Amino acid sequence: MGSQILELLKESDKKSNRIPGLPEASTNMLDDSKRGMPKKGLTFDLPGSADILFIAFSFVFISTVMFATTFVVWKLGAIHFNEN
Repeated sequence: MGSQILELLKESDKKSNRIPGLPEASTNMLDDSKRGMPKKGLTFDLPGSADILFIAFSFVFISTVMFATTFVVWKLGAIHFNEN
């Protein structure tokens, strides 16, 4: 069975002009007509990636929760500053 599959693969390689194991090159390597052109339509790309936005959001959210908790605890009277 393995030899039959090997024979079929060899036949298919003979029919195509592609050398097995090598990547195919583009048909016209000097065609730069689309390189560097902007995408169609209205596009907006943020600098960085989603990871940076997630880290920034996490920092702002955690800081806000921390300061809001401190403010609530202070207003409830649990924090005193040497009031003699």
